[in-house]
Amino acid sequence: MQSNSSKKVSFNKLTIIFLAKLKIMFRVIISILFVLVSIFFGSERSTSIADDKIEISLKEAVKIAFTNSPNIKAKYAEWQAAHHQALAVKGSRYPQVNAYADYLRLSDPVAVVPIKGFGGNPPYFSRDLYKTGLAVTYPLYKGGGLRADFKKAVHEEKAQKGLLTAYRHNLVAQLTNTFYTIIYLKSLLDAQNMTFEALKAQRKDAQLAFNVGRIPKLDLMEIDTQLSSQHQDIVATQQAILRSKQQLAWLMGLRPKEKFILKGDLEKEAQKLLRSPDIRRILMEEFNNEEIFQIIENRPDIRAAKQRVLAAKQAVKSAKSLHLPSLALVGDYGRHAGSGLKGNEEVWSFGINLNLNLFSGKTITAKIAQAQSKLLEAKNNLKGLEDEAYFQVVNAISLLKESLERENLAKSVQRTAYEAFRIEKLKYTKGAGTISDVLKAQAEWNRAKASLLKALYDEVAAIIAYQLHTGTILKNFEDYKKEGLGENG
Repeated sequence: MQSNSSKKVSFNKLTIIFLAKLKIMFRVIISILFVLVSIFFGSERSTSIADDKIEISLKEAVKIAFTNSPNIKAKYAEWQAAHHQALAVKGSRYPQVNAYADYLRLSDPVAVVPIKGFGGNPPYFSRDLYKTGLAVTYPLYKGGGLRADFKKAVHEEKAQKGLLTAYRHNLVAQLTNTFYTIIYLKSLLDAQNMTFEALKAQRKDAQLAFNVGRIPKLDLMEIDTQLSSQHQDIVATQQAILRSKQQLAWLMGLRPKEKFILKGDLEKEAQKLLRSPDIRRILMEEFNNEEIFQIIENRPDIRAAKQRVLAAKQAVKSAKSLHLPSLALVGDYGRHAGSGLKGNEEVWSFGINLNLNLFSGKTITAKIAQAQSKLLEAKNNLKGLEDEAYFQVVNAISLLKESLERENLAKSVQRTAYEAFRIEKLKYTKGAGTISDVLKAQAEWNRAKASLLKALYDEVAAIIAYQLHTGTILKNFEDYKKEGLGENG
């Protein structure tokens, strides 16, 4: 008995030890899996756009936006809906075949099938009537409404595609503007930081001069005031960069908290855009009104508006066709049977259906008037859009020429301001000038640098506006389809 009990105890100990080891092995396996999952998803996050070390060019930003933008996807879905609507209208012009199956319970017996001739078997009568077969309808003529409805649907599809392209153009313009706003602000921030460091060095030198009694305390106070003002400008620029980055992330279809570094140089981009043939042309030539209206014909929203006018014209024709007769071929083939499926026989029919509306309570007249009003609305919308585009192009050209003159002036002012600052600083070092004159000269130099950067940014913005308003902005991204930026957004 003791041996059995000792064996039982040893068995229980082995069981407990085995379970404990199994539990440890289970925890080790779970830990390994957790580490592997962490490594996998960690590597995924390391290649995310959120990584501060990843730089984004303008082309890459456009590609991300075309892929992620929910608004582009919505516009694309609208175009697809119009495309399928055109297919549906086209399909309605072909024969329509429908299968049917009916059951009727009648108050009195009727012949299941007609009498097929004299001397034949009498027809079978029944109160229950079963029918099954195929019904065919082929519309031949609807007063021109079939053709008009199809053309209207095709023009609507082209209009929706034009609006999709127009939205892409607007998105690229917003992205480009925001992208170079950030580049401009970063350049401005660099200049502000350099000025701030120079002021700090001046403050250090002034402190030494004050300690030996060479300058009054007021000079230190003026430098401190200038330092505070410069620091406030730096903070304002930093916050403007943050807001612009959030806007850029939103335009790219990313979350606002996404972080990225932008690749680009404002001055190089301005020079590159100025060398393009269309920009060089507008700077060398004066366009008349007719030439400007020819230029804006390529705008996708104007092309879409023209398609809307054509669709409205077809809608008027479709409404007027309701006054005309409609003609269709109709046919039926199937079987009829009575109670208990007795009298089951084949039946068919074929004929022509002619309809002509004689009175509709003026509903057709109202539909025609409505379609004509829609046509007038579409024409006026097109005219208004063309006039707006004309003034947008003229305004963009004017702003570009103005910004070019401001760039030339800013460069000259910057050279003069720097020389004035250098002289005032030298005079102050030799004791012949005041700190106020030095700070004023430095402030003028800072303003000249900021003015030059602003003029360069205005040049880029004016060129972008011109390209947007003439429908040529995607020329900057001619290979966008090769990069996966096709029609599906």
